[in-house]
Amino acid sequence: MNQEPVPASDRRAALRVLLVEDSEDDVTLLLRALRQGGYDTTAQRVDTAADLEAALDAATWDIVFCDYVMPRLSGPAAVALIRARQVDLPVIMVSGEVGEEYAVAAMKAGANDFVMKSRLSRLLPAIERELHDAETRAGRRRAEAALHETRARHQRFLEQLPLGVVATDASGQVVAANPAALTILGSPSEEATCRFNVLNLPTLRRSGISAAYARVLAGGPAEQLEDWYVSVWGKRTMVRFEVAPLLDAAGAVNGAITIVQDRTDSVRAEAARQQSEEELRALVNSVEGVVWEADPQTYQFRFVSSQAERLLGYPPQTWIDDPNFWVDHLHPEDRERAVGRWRAATEKLRDHTLEYRLLAADGRVVWVRDLVSIIAEDGCAVRARGIMLDVTAQRAAAATMRRSQDELQTLNRELERRVAERTAQLEDANRELHAFSYSVSHDLIAPLRAIDGYAHMVLEDEGPVLSEPSRVHLRRSIAAAGRMGMLIDRLLELSRVTRATVHRRRIDLSALARTIAADLQQAEPERRASFTVASDIVGNADPFLVRVVLENLLRNAWKFTGRRAVAHIEFGVVSDTRPPTYVVRDDGAGFDMADAGRLFVAFQRLHDVEEFDGTGIGLATTQRIIQSHGGRIWAEGAPDRGAAFFFTLE
Repeated sequence: MNQEPVPASDRRAALRVLLVEDSEDDVTLLLRALRQGGYDTTAQRVDTAADLEAALDAATWDIVFCDYVMPRLSGPAAVALIRARQVDLPVIMVSGEVGEEYAVAAMKAGANDFVMKSRLSRLLPAIERELHDAETRAGRRRAEAALHETRARHQRFLEQLPLGVVATDASGQVVAANPAALTILGSPSEEATCRFNVLNLPTLRRSGISAAYARVLAGGPAEQLEDWYVSVWGKRTMVRFEVAPLLDAAGAVNGAITIVQDRTDSVRAEAARQQSEEELRALVNSVEGVVWEADPQTYQFRFVSSQAERLLGYPPQTWIDDPNFWVDHLHPEDRERAVGRWRAATEKLRDHTLEYRLLAADGRVVWVRDLVSIIAEDGCAVRARGIMLDVTAQRAAAATMRRSQDELQTLNRELERRVAERTAQLEDANRELHAFSYSVSHDLIAPLRAIDGYAHMVLEDEGPVLSEPSRVHLRRSIAAAGRMGMLIDRLLELSRVTRATVHRRRIDLSALARTIAADLQQAEPERRASFTVASDIVGNADPFLVRVVLENLLRNAWKFTGRRAVAHIEFGVVSDTRPPTYVVRDDGAGFDMADAGRLFVAFQRLHDVEEFDGTGIGLATTQRIIQSHGGRIWAEGAPDRGAAFFFTLE
């Protein structure tokens, strides 16, 4: 461990002396010489290696006097032990031995001086000299340590600096580079980098950096260059080089110092920012309305999107440059209201929506809906932002709609009047139809029954005396009267159905169909026919009217399968239909689909009476009932391949 020597100004006052000596007498003589020389001495004597080490560790000494020859410790060994612990501690070899070889051996061992015990007059000058030299050495060591620390600090600074630093000599040869520079330049080590010459390195020459170095090393000013740099490994980096000359004491250029900065992330971030701004600007400009920002107090626009020119015909810069653009282009009739609403909303820091008119460059009046947001800081409005939407077309459409609504109300009133008239006419027609039905049921049926009855009487009473042609004529009259009676019954039924009110209930249609089928089979037990009725078919219908529907459809199927050896008739429901679709299907005479439109027209028959009897009213009645329920009916068929009648009840 090195110790600091006592300053020269204090040595006359105190001197700490360690004596490596085996003779008490010699110690006394040495201390007497020191006191005579003016030193206030503190001393300790040791003569073994252990004692010497303990003394060196226990106290701080200004100087050591060491004998050359001692029984338990030699002078050179003692000096070596001292130097191992304290390099700068002055050691003067004081010995009684005579001979140049002893002095040389002592100096080689590490002693600073050699004084003969017989010449102690030389001791004081030797002490002064060695103390001065020790202080000089200590000062030099302190300076070297401080320099070393400064260099180490600078080195740590350069190593930790995120910027690259490269130094070159006057020829352009790299002499130093920090780790950041090695990373940016793509060099594996500082040693490899120091083999570069910035004037000849191809990667620097391609980017123009070598030329900048040449100008600076030739005495030119510092230069800054930013460009894409491709390292020897092929890595592409945006690098900023700031090259400055290094000058010697005479002001001549003896090298260059370069700051190297990797700008790749910054450049890419800037490019991304610009792209983001462009995308945002494109997005704003793609908005149908005018996106804007303005001073909330003066109403001057700070930004408007490109749609501004499309709205009023003025370029966006005109909106921004004119401090009174908004107020000046408000329609005179809307100006006071719009400005007042703006001020009131701004004072309350409240977002708001305005509708007003603006005057366009070509004289047009443009209605806009302005959606305004107030941006506040510390309770004060600092900016207003919004979007103006052109609502001119909507306003015109609203006006047209109002006119249309007025016209519609007029038409509705006229329609209501006509409906009332038609309702009255319908009521009159119903009354007439009721009267007609009454007339038919009473005034026509009675004479028809009389004709039928008298014809039967004549045929029964006078039949044997009548000629065969006469009997044929009578039988034809009776048959015609029967058909006429059936026709009247059907007409009355159609009349009742037309006037009937629908009272819906949940009906078991399967049970109803089976009942009708049983009645038909009981009426003609000789016929061979099979009825297939699906189970659990229900419907929401008027019980009386829906029975008429099923009777008409099933009787039709029964009638038109009369010529089949074995007839097949089905009643079911088509699966997965909403509302439910019911079907009556047979394998009878069928019909041509070209005639399907005539099926439900009253008195329209697709077959002659001689083939199949009937009145041509049953399907018309059926259709009226279905329609009164809100449903529909249609048929499918083919000649001699049967028919299928589909219907819904809602």
